[in-house]
Amino acid sequence: KENQLIFVSGIIGNAYLGLKELSDNIDTDSYSKAYLEPKAHIDLGLKLSDIASACIDISDGLLQDLNLICQSSNVGAEIYLDKIPTSISEKSLELINSGDDYELCFTVDEDKYEELMNVSKILNIPITLIGKTCLSKGLALYDVNNQRVELNSGYSHF
Repeated sequence: KENQLIFVSGIIGNAYLGLKELSDNIDTDSYSKAYLEPKAHIDLGLKLSDIASACIDISDGLLQDLNLICQSSNVGAEIYLDKIPTSISEKSLELINSGDDYELCFTVDEDKYEELMNVSKILNIPITLIGKTCLSKGLALYDVNNQRVELNSGYSHF
């Protein structure tokens, strides 16, 4: 629905960084585990079934997968790049939208915010507010200067 809060679980982009490490033959193993051994948040998904109005895993890229929620729900979304949790400070479209993170992106009514934060504490899974749904169609991404960022797509199966 319009005016719902948009959240993500965990950290976005670690799978991309892991694939980059593997591709560049870097032996640090800092991020490669995120790419090679992603963890599904099944417990979180079960808890969200009573809280969230929509939810999707981020397998094809945050923006692409969020756009699927928007299209199915006939709403748009406003996302703030500086709010998206990443392991590195330089946030790029490639980092947040390459996919394979398998974190969850979901929408929640404002009145369920505290309940959601309790779930985050209980499960010890970080949950971050990254934007809100809106009446206008499509996805709008804003940078730290509140300027709209030109969007590309995430992973395409075909």
